[in-house]
Amino acid sequence: FDGSSTNQAPGSNSDCVLQPVFTVPDPLRGGDNVLVLCEVQLTDFTPHPTNTRAAARKVAEKY
Repeated sequence: FDGSSTNQAPGSNSDCVLQPVFTVPDPLRGGDNVLVLCEVQLTDFTPHPTNTRAAARKVAEKY
């Protein structure tokens, strides 16, 4: 996605990647609808600096 529209990247280098990591049935819409939790990554698939979930996951896995 275009990270400059979310202030996660400058306009000259704005590509970011959404990596789905968890899905759950949508409690509001129901049916076949799902909510998808994603992590933001850089184009080299390393965590974006604003991706605090990636660091939290490492700690949770360690302990």
